[in-house]
Amino acid sequence: MTDSTGADVASGTTGSDGQVVIDVTPGALVVVPQPVDGLLGTAPVVTVAVAGDQTLRVTTDCDTGIP
Repeated sequence: MTDSTGADVASGTTGSDGQVVIDVTPGALVVVPQPVDGLLGTAPVVTVAVAGDQTLRVTTDCDTGIP
């Protein structure tokens, strides 16, 4: 995850359920999914705006190659 200047501000790894929880400071943030072995391509980048004391759910889609 980066801020609006592109500086890394947080990172996380999903669990077996595909979810990750990351605490961040308020502001404009960019979720930058990384490639995963066995998946086709990489999930798209997602830009979010986080307000103070706000909880957001950000969903990305990964192509597993299964039709």
